[in-house]
Amino acid sequence: MGQIHDFAEEKLVIGVIFHDETVLLKALEVLKEKFGEWDMVSPDYSFSDGYSTYYDTELGGKGTRRIYSFEKTVRPDEQAEIKEFTNDLENSFLGEGGRLINLDPGLMSHGRFMLSTTKDASFRIPLKRGIYTEMTLFYARGAWQKLPWTYMDYQSETVISFLEKVRRKYLTQRKIAMGLAPTKRKRRYRKEQEKLDTGASIMEMKALLEKLGIEKYPGSFVKIYRELEDGDDLSLGNVEEIKALDEKYGLLCDYTEIVLRAAEALKKDKEKLTWAKMAVKYNETVSTDWDKQLEIPKFDGTELSDMLPLLVRLVEAPKTVKLYQSRGFSEEEIAKRVKTFGGAMNVCKLIYGRPCLDTVQYKWMTHTTHAMLFDYKAFNFQPDCWNSNATVLRSNVSGEVAVMMTEGRFHKSGLVLGSRGCEDETDSFDADFTETESQFIGHTVKRGKVQRELSALDKNEWQPIIKKGDGVLSVHIPRNTNLSPDYVAESLREALTLSRERYPDINPKYAVCFSWLMDPTLIDMLGEDAKISSFSERFKKFPLLSGGSEFISYVFPGFTMNDVESFPESTSLQRKIKELMINGGYIYGTAGIVTDEEII
Repeated sequence: MGQIHDFAEEKLVIGVIFHDETVLLKALEVLKEKFGEWDMVSPDYSFSDGYSTYYDTELGGKGTRRIYSFEKTVRPDEQAEIKEFTNDLENSFLGEGGRLINLDPGLMSHGRFMLSTTKDASFRIPLKRGIYTEMTLFYARGAWQKLPWTYMDYQSETVISFLEKVRRKYLTQRKIAMGLAPTKRKRRYRKEQEKLDTGASIMEMKALLEKLGIEKYPGSFVKIYRELEDGDDLSLGNVEEIKALDEKYGLLCDYTEIVLRAAEALKKDKEKLTWAKMAVKYNETVSTDWDKQLEIPKFDGTELSDMLPLLVRLVEAPKTVKLYQSRGFSEEEIAKRVKTFGGAMNVCKLIYGRPCLDTVQYKWMTHTTHAMLFDYKAFNFQPDCWNSNATVLRSNVSGEVAVMMTEGRFHKSGLVLGSRGCEDETDSFDADFTETESQFIGHTVKRGKVQRELSALDKNEWQPIIKKGDGVLSVHIPRNTNLSPDYVAESLREALTLSRERYPDINPKYAVCFSWLMDPTLIDMLGEDAKISSFSERFKKFPLLSGGSEFISYVFPGFTMNDVESFPESTSLQRKIKELMINGGYIYGTAGIVTDEEII
């Protein structure tokens, strides 16, 4: 018979969703008094823009997620009491719409991360007094692993990376508590603790960022700021190098003189130069993952402010050219692609009425600087890996293709729960996918919506044609692209062949598209004969988490979701989308995969 031992104490981690920073600071004071100091804080990310607008009404605006790890460990059997405390704390901050802050306490051990909740579900374990707990992540094979019910944001790289750091800190704490850590490691741990304290350098950095209108920044900015050296200009504002690149590739389009003036002005602006240095250092480690958190300084009406993000990106231009050369692209092809350094400002000019580079275009350029985007005919193509929560199967009898969702939570409409207009959890359902010896059993997708009823597909007839990690070629559609059926088919077929030659490490099998153009609602609106409809019909679709606003900058540049009544009606597409939205409808970002054997 096993002996009963006391529980090992675990790391307290509290996720916060807030809109008003003042409310957050007050809540943190209470949490600090109750649980002590926190030792790690995650990067901020927009919960509303990235995941769900469900809490916006309560919070009084868009919600930002931030996660705090507390230094003092707690007993796991205190989890229910901790949740009750945070619930009471939430209720002490009430506005007209409800709670002004959302608190999600969790506990981390070496092998699991648990979140507590008041909502029952089949995978949740009752604790006491109406409090439940669920295993949100488990640790295996050297990494945090998700489960079918894991919240979408807790699957993101931002959160996973942060929780990995929290776990390392927790393990160090446990070893020290057990007397297992050597003296040298104890000293190192204390040094790390001191670094995490709010020191003068961090206060200086925050003051600098606040002056530039930056509220959120990557966690690595603190370390980068400490390590900056005054004499290290990182080639920022190097006028001669910018001129040489522009003469060879024409990468600045018609904005050469503006950029060169801004480069000279940057040398005299210490604050903007410091931010630019930090951004350059940050870009050395950033991947093409859109979860990376980086805000650019707010525009202040100066040429330098408008050009500053571009000056940072220009530091990467020489490396970008070499990467494309190593992939076998010709000088002509490289010149066309790197023109997007200036071309991105044309896009912003449509929106803001002047050439500049905003956050969206700045981040989008990451794909170019990593040589992971190329042009062919009228399209942009991005070699990538299939990482969707969907299994795609083909019948060896009829040739029909079916999509089954393997993970995710879905609104009763069949769209992803948390998408705009799909926040109500009533009658929502979780994806349930099972592979037996003879069948694939799961929720199929019809016209972009997940079906509640389970379907069973016989393995003798149906076979998976793509799995996670397989190479795919993502299609991006610039404005005014030719969408004639024959032209599209030829472009996709030839781009797939080209990508397999130049990206053998990825070896794309299929073309995919993640776009509002995939929404089947457009086919209903425009008719099957429309070119947008014929393009969309090539793809087998499934839903994405969507804010229902991805089309705005493309169809109504310069407008926002708050301007529906003022949307222009110059084209048939504008008129029909405007009418749809006035009547309460949305166009959703949707995923699609081309499985036509004549193309692949």
